[in-house]
Amino acid sequence: MSEPLRVLLVEDSDTDAKLIAQALRGIGRELRIERVEDGDAMRAALSAGTFDIVISDWSLPRFSGRAAFTVLGEIGFDLPFILVSGTVGEETAVDAMRAGANDYVLKDRLSRLAPAVERELREHEARVSAEAVHARHADPQGPIGTGRAAEAGGGVAGELRAPRRPPFHRDARTRCSDP
Repeated sequence: MSEPLRVLLVEDSDTDAKLIAQALRGIGRELRIERVEDGDAMRAALSAGTFDIVISDWSLPRFSGRAAFTVLGEIGFDLPFILVSGTVGEETAVDAMRAGANDYVLKDRLSRLAPAVERELREHEARVSAEAVHARHADPQGPIGTGRAAEAGGGVAGELRAPRRPPFHRDARTRCSDP
């Protein structure tokens, strides 16, 4: 049996949270969903727990999808981020994706959420694996704090930086789960 899918859900509506959870059951994994509604709660959840993905509504009374993505970046976590909203227009969704969100799904098309999550999890795993291979081969001189990285001033401090999400380089519309 596979590990549970750990989701940080940024959503203010009980009904929408239940619909999103129902859509995610299509993945076929046990779900562990923690729901937050504002930046402080999101920071606390990220500090206390481990998540595989962040799914965020765009518009909340005291928060927003853009602010949620900013919090994720401030903390330094590299997690897939999917925007789910009933109010976002295509132009806003494309702007959010250019800012770093991985995908968006309209709430009236939640049947597309599970495939979008599965794809983003696969791509994230592939990117993390590639970064690990690169890191292992980047300093063949020895362990952290020795070799060329240390000589160049990188040392331990250079190795402990949080991973950064690569900039978005392709047309965001090609990645959207909704036309």
